[in-house]
Amino acid sequence: MEKGQQQETFLNCLLALVAAGIFVASIYSISPKAIISITLVSFAAATVLLKYESKVTFIPFCILFFMLGVVRYQAVDNLPANDISSFAGSDMSVTGTIREQPRIRLNADDSYSVRYTVDVKSVTKSQEEIVATGGLNINVRYESQNAIPTALIGYKISAYGTVRKPINYNNPGQLDIVTMLKSNEITASLSVGKAGVEIEYVEGSLWTKFLRTMAAIREHYKDSMRQVMSNEDAAAIFAMLFGGYEGLKPELTESFVTTGIVHILSVSGSHMSLLAATTAWICNFFGWRRWIKISIGLIVILTYTILSGFIFPVIRSAFMGFLVFFATSSNKYYSSSRRSLTIIAMFILLYSPLALFHISFQLSFLSTVGLLYLSPKIIEFLTKGANLQLKLYEKVFNPRLKLSYFLSTSLACTISALIFSQPIVAWYFNQLSISSLLANLIVIPILEIIIIFGLFAGIVGLIVPLFAKVVFLMDSLMFGTAYELNKLIAALPMSNVYFPTINFAWSAIYYVVLLFVIQKRKVKEAILNLCKTNVKIVQGICAVIVILIAFNIGVKFVKPLEMQVHFIDVHQGDSALVITPHDHAMMFDTGGVREHAYDIGGRIDVPYLHHYGITKLDYIFLTHAHEDHAAGAGSIVKSLEVDNIITANEPKSEYAASMAVSEELLKLNNLRSAVEGEIYSVDGVKVEVLFAPKAAALSTGNEVSNVYKVTFGNISFLFTGDLIKENEAVILREHKDVKSTVLKVGHHGSKTSSSEEFVEAVDPTYAVFCVGANNTFGHPRPEVVELMEKVGAKIYRTDKNGAIVFTTDGTNINIETR
Repeated sequence: MEKGQQQETFLNCLLALVAAGIFVASIYSISPKAIISITLVSFAAATVLLKYESKVTFIPFCILFFMLGVVRYQAVDNLPANDISSFAGSDMSVTGTIREQPRIRLNADDSYSVRYTVDVKSVTKSQEEIVATGGLNINVRYESQNAIPTALIGYKISAYGTVRKPINYNNPGQLDIVTMLKSNEITASLSVGKAGVEIEYVEGSLWTKFLRTMAAIREHYKDSMRQVMSNEDAAAIFAMLFGGYEGLKPELTESFVTTGIVHILSVSGSHMSLLAATTAWICNFFGWRRWIKISIGLIVILTYTILSGFIFPVIRSAFMGFLVFFATSSNKYYSSSRRSLTIIAMFILLYSPLALFHISFQLSFLSTVGLLYLSPKIIEFLTKGANLQLKLYEKVFNPRLKLSYFLSTSLACTISALIFSQPIVAWYFNQLSISSLLANLIVIPILEIIIIFGLFAGIVGLIVPLFAKVVFLMDSLMFGTAYELNKLIAALPMSNVYFPTINFAWSAIYYVVLLFVIQKRKVKEAILNLCKTNVKIVQGICAVIVILIAFNIGVKFVKPLEMQVHFIDVHQGDSALVITPHDHAMMFDTGGVREHAYDIGGRIDVPYLHHYGITKLDYIFLTHAHEDHAAGAGSIVKSLEVDNIITANEPKSEYAASMAVSEELLKLNNLRSAVEGEIYSVDGVKVEVLFAPKAAALSTGNEVSNVYKVTFGNISFLFTGDLIKENEAVILREHKDVKSTVLKVGHHGSKTSSSEEFVEAVDPTYAVFCVGANNTFGHPRPEVVELMEKVGAKIYRTDKNGAIVFTTDGTNINIETR
């Protein structure tokens, strides 16, 4: 490579190498000696080659940047010895300073949950004070709003409780919450009991006082809006202005997700671009020069960034948004904006390597890449080569040109962002929002006006409160209109369709094709000429790809028919998926939490099913109505087609309450109680209702828990729900055939289940504990684990292994864990 040539390509390669170094370091542990040796050799080679102006100087530079990614990841991943996470599992008093404004949530029982994000200073254990570091989320429950103490940024806070590490739901395609929190320097949580927290006033530095002022201004916005609109509308508009999902109606969030515009509810690059574009319109209206327009746009974005809290995700969005604004202000700035994007992304990854695994960075970066590289080509195609460098005020005063430019730009931005981010969206959400094109043309402009008016009204309202009330009232009316329009668009047929998971190999091919598409014409011609001059090599590569694809397809036809049984990690609950040889699907329990504090069905079960291509269930077999077994089914029946729901002998009202759905909806899904001895056969897989006790007058859910046995060939699985020992004895007295290859251990390993006689009768080869990490029940009990080991069963646990997948052809069995 000649000096000074292909700068953009070289910078992109360096960014890719830094990202690759971070990714590799997250999987493999590389010793310090190896890092030092490789770095020194590469540095020496780069120095020598640079001196002699060699054309291969870039090679050691690439290695150095790869190692830079490795080093930065290890530096962030290896926490100091006194980090708060090192005290996990201990009951202690923690003291620190409040990092950001506390987040308050109203619960269903009219109590309030408050989360304080704290920079830890010290911990006290056994009356010994120890210096500690790290970020901590303190969760406190208050009976009323008046009981919540005043707490501002920089105040001292002390609390007593059990320190716990954050926990993921370890299933494929699930968001990595632990890494996301760690990227925000939060490594532990503390749940406080009735003792509550002690908060002490601290005057703070000038910067702290400034942050408090910004927080107070945000509260001013919220209070002003609540005076003239409903709390739900105020929460939604506040979310659009400053981010956050507190107080939002689930229906609103679901509607915005369906139409692909949920990003508007958090501070994103689009917010920054909008503010800068509005500023540019005003500057152009007065005929100011471009450098003035860009300077004022930068000032506006910086002010909004500070007002939004000046936290790292907001700063990242500010960079991305300003780049898009800078590029779109003139076509000649696209090239420099692309280079700037690469440099900024590299800075972000070097400063916070864990951002690479954060969905926010992934989507914002890829969307910005699409806007900078692909949207100009789409705009050029849509406008058929029209001159796009006309001044903005010319577009404004020419209605035809204005409409053409607006439509082409809106479509191009939406399509380009969608194309570049779709593999990530498919991996996490398995959806393609076709309606996003329509929503971006109709709904987003209204919401953008609301944002501009809302920000302006809040500032002016500090001086003229009446003016703010009038504008916020207009915002509320416009938001109601936008919301109803969005619901109509979301309700359209095929507005949001299932999109299968794209694995790493296909994603790589997808982005290679995209990289070719976005290249300049000269680069494309050079690539094609290179292919023409090396036809045999290209043909060989194509032949290998075709053979690999044919081999993968062939394997599916010649391999024996197999059944899969997935034990899904739903923490403290049971949830299992059975996939038959021809892709029929059944579930055995669905998990859930008490009082529906977290939607296991919508956030864990449905994404898991979609990840494996399941869009319909033939059966849901529920062992009993307790929420940790049945609550998840509520969201499943709302999201997927379910032919039958088989339950224990409990009233339908119990299941309706557990699932938080109406009894009428359950009738549509053919909900009925199981009959002992019934056998259901699906695609060669036999499901036997081995035990279905009648509900006694004073019985609880555990006492009426059904037992199901699933058999395929010579392999069988026993699902025992929360079967109690007394009913285990009944099963043995009735000489039921309980012998099974795999035992789902009863009641999460509680001592109320798993008698020695019953386990010996089952004689399992494998024992699966569906249990939550660090649960307060002490599950699984040590004596139950010892019993499984005694009978020779190999133990798997969802709290340690994550999702557990058994694959069998009826004779052999294979196990994979997350």
